[in-house]
Amino acid sequence: MRLCLMVLVIACATVCNAEDVTWSFEIQGTATERAEGKTEPLKQVEVRAYPALRWGQYGDTEFKEFKRTYGPLPQVVVTGTATTNDRGEFTLKGTAKLTGDKVPRIRFEDESGVRQVPVCWVTLVVQTATHFGLGSPSRTYSDSMSSKIGIECSAYGTCRGRAFDTLGQSLADLIVVSESRHYWIPEGVSLPSTKTGPDGRFELSVPAIWSMDLAFEGRLRASSFPHAVATSSDMLSISPGKTVDVGDVTLALPSSVKARVVDGVTGKDLSDVSFTFSPGSYKHRSYYLIGSGACQFTIPAGTYTLKLFHNNLKVGKEVEVRAKPNEVTDLGDLKIYSAVTLKILVVDDQGTPLERANVFLTTPDERYAGGTAKWDEKGFYAIKLDPSLSWNIEVLAHGLLPHKAPLVLEPKDTELTVKLVREASAEIEVTPIEGSRAYLRFAMLIQPGTPAEEMLNKAGAKAVEDSLDLEEKDRPQGVRHIWERISTTPGKWILLARIEDEAEYYRVDLDLKPGENDPVVIKQRGANIRIRCVEGTKALANTQIFLSSHDHYKPIQATTDKDGWLELKDRLPGTWYVFKPDESLDDKRELEARRVELSLGANADVTVDLTYKFITVVTFVIKATNCEPDRLYIWDEAEFVQADLRDRFREFDQGQCAWGVIEPGRYFALLGQEDGDYIRFQFVCEFVVGGPGHQEIELKGEPRFVRGKVDLAGLPPGAEVSVLGSHLAFSEYGMEDGASASDSFEVEPDGSFSIRSIGLHDLRLQAMVTLPDGNVMYSPAVLVPQGRFPHDLVLKPVAAVGALVLELKLPGAINDSVVRVHMRDAVGNQWLLPRSSQFVAESHSVRLFPFMPVGKWDLVVEATGAQTLTLKDIEITKEVTAFHTVNMSPACELLISHPELSKAEAGGARVELLDERGNVLSTGNLYHRSMFAALSETSQWDDAEEVETSGLLIVVRDRRVAKVRLIVPGYKPYEDSVNWQKPGRSISARKLEAK
Repeated sequence: MRLCLMVLVIACATVCNAEDVTWSFEIQGTATERAEGKTEPLKQVEVRAYPALRWGQYGDTEFKEFKRTYGPLPQVVVTGTATTNDRGEFTLKGTAKLTGDKVPRIRFEDESGVRQVPVCWVTLVVQTATHFGLGSPSRTYSDSMSSKIGIECSAYGTCRGRAFDTLGQSLADLIVVSESRHYWIPEGVSLPSTKTGPDGRFELSVPAIWSMDLAFEGRLRASSFPHAVATSSDMLSISPGKTVDVGDVTLALPSSVKARVVDGVTGKDLSDVSFTFSPGSYKHRSYYLIGSGACQFTIPAGTYTLKLFHNNLKVGKEVEVRAKPNEVTDLGDLKIYSAVTLKILVVDDQGTPLERANVFLTTPDERYAGGTAKWDEKGFYAIKLDPSLSWNIEVLAHGLLPHKAPLVLEPKDTELTVKLVREASAEIEVTPIEGSRAYLRFAMLIQPGTPAEEMLNKAGAKAVEDSLDLEEKDRPQGVRHIWERISTTPGKWILLARIEDEAEYYRVDLDLKPGENDPVVIKQRGANIRIRCVEGTKALANTQIFLSSHDHYKPIQATTDKDGWLELKDRLPGTWYVFKPDESLDDKRELEARRVELSLGANADVTVDLTYKFITVVTFVIKATNCEPDRLYIWDEAEFVQADLRDRFREFDQGQCAWGVIEPGRYFALLGQEDGDYIRFQFVCEFVVGGPGHQEIELKGEPRFVRGKVDLAGLPPGAEVSVLGSHLAFSEYGMEDGASASDSFEVEPDGSFSIRSIGLHDLRLQAMVTLPDGNVMYSPAVLVPQGRFPHDLVLKPVAAVGALVLELKLPGAINDSVVRVHMRDAVGNQWLLPRSSQFVAESHSVRLFPFMPVGKWDLVVEATGAQTLTLKDIEITKEVTAFHTVNMSPACELLISHPELSKAEAGGARVELLDERGNVLSTGNLYHRSMFAALSETSQWDDAEEVETSGLLIVVRDRRVAKVRLIVPGYKPYEDSVNWQKPGRSISARKLEAK
């Protein structure tokens, strides 16, 4: 059945006699409980239907407006119950009855025409002795189809506390009820209640997850009026099965306050007035007067400050309220004055109006802000204010001294003129010494002849700076904190300034004129030193030297004289390190020998020995044949097979690359060449680093190619042929997310192709043919395994293709998995699927594979965390899409714990996989992946005991593997059987043992 829903509106029937409409409805769904990260069905619980409060789609404010617009809503009666099965599923059949003058309807417009049907909203509730759940409102109408809904239920939480009155006496036998703050909870659902004990204590079951409030029989909260929690302004929220202590709740008897709000000038009733009762500095409750004149509110007995707000005024009238228990307090007439308009003309000392001034209005105690006046087209700044309050006016304008004064308003519109005087201004400029980025950190102005200058002469500049943190009344007169620009009263001033990272003050005496003055220049002081550079007993003569610092951005470059000396003048003080060209040191011991401390002024001569004592520094000499590489990447043996080409690279020139510091050990180097926007990788070689000292290492090699041919037989003239190549990624966890972006490689006229490959990843190759009519043909994809460089590949484009759909169902313990699919013909030739041979499946996934060659194939499905599966004789035809469901079983995962392994030990780890007869099926190093298994480093947490187990993880995916043998350098070989009766992860009872 197809329903084209074009328009959905709420419509009301015309006024007529009361309608009585009844219909049946059906709602299907599931009731579940989420606990400890898992979702479980709720079995054999009752689901009951209720009319949804507020009709489901309206909040409280919108609902009131709806009723005001449409009049009384119809009476709604809903019946219907159901019981969930063992899977938590239910089908609830019920009836809805609407009675009233105006029954809401939904308007449908589709091919059959336009029709209107009665509608109501239904809420489904699960309520047991242990659980509570509330479904979202579900719309039902007379000819609606079955709707589906999920009800997430939670075990009750517990709320406990203690109830007191305002005199501190405990309240016994007081009924406490939880109240939901969700507007769609239906009427007729009774939430749990309890009674306070003799000492006022209570413990109440509360629906978890929901935001709740607490209600106390005949009492109102005074401790945090009007909120539920005595110690917080937030509503109550409890996790399933948890207990929250709300502490002591102070309760008061109810009281009432009534008043009449009138205009202060005319005495007429006012409407659109809001009231705020404030029992504390930040906790309050607001009421709103919808009508006009008289109003009455219920509040806890006590003393409050009542504030009134009218017509969006930023301020309002304040009244002290003393509300007595069970009495009505009549405040009489409360006068509010209508806002008056204040217009301000701001001019400079020449009488010219200023269009860019800022005018601010506040009350003297600064509790109320009138806001910022807005400039109008006549040159006035206008703002509306409450005339019953006193005000301060502050006017600010660029280049003029600020104006601040008190202001008293009468209850009528007022105009005034404010005149601003020009200020003296000047920029503060810091001239840094060479190699520095000096910033002004702090500056202040001191007026001569004031107490601030007296403090400067007696206690020093630091004492004056510290005085700026005092209250304004406690500061010495005549001091001002400024930033990078001076803006002040014209006259004589003393400028005191500090530069970033310097403690000493700079002093400049100023005589400032009105308007813009010349910049005030502060020249930074520097340090002087002579440094002798040697290597052991040999002076480094006529050698370029670099000095760098962690604190300063620009290194110092200098050249030594014939005796190894270099002289530095006016340099930045601080800690500097001496380097030869192309050095990059991070060894703390080596750096300590290169450290030079510079202080202000003259420093004593120092000698720095640049001999390598603790580290090895390497320069590579490139010996490449048949290629011209200009990029170098290196890794140690543990990282090589998962190398990240974004890091650890250098450019080189003239066949040399000064790499810098390398730890002793075994490494691999990869050389490449920049080709436009790409780096073409050319060859890999191995080298060993000793130490300490300086080494020059030769890297020799030539490009490695994967070669093959595209079979062009039968292709029409004009067909465009290319080869698509991409690296299939994997990591220590097995396969990763999909393949890298494909590159397109051209083929020669005879169909031959040659692709450079470094062999770090599996390479996926596939021929693509674009026919003259625009159609595309593909060949089956070939997988070139990691480290292989075949020269005899043949790619045969296939014209006859069909489609395959695989529905993958992963084991429940696997949330997502990377899947790779191979196809195999009758003689055992194996290819990847066309186009999307590797992808991510999330628990349950349906995948379409187009361009499948016609014929019968075996499909081999590999997935991380699952056993390898082979589907036999899958037939692909042009006419019918093949659809197959694949149920994956979990792999066997064995975590072998070990002591802390070094990188070399972990990188040398090797696993051997044996069948039942002891034959070796596969062998591989760390991070190596095969169709049989994968070896990686990982860790596992035991949630119950919160214990972490680190080790080497062997994931076995093929049932032909009966035994695993783990070999780690320096440790005894480890052997264990594979238990296919209990797949999943297990932790070995034995650890690796050192030899």
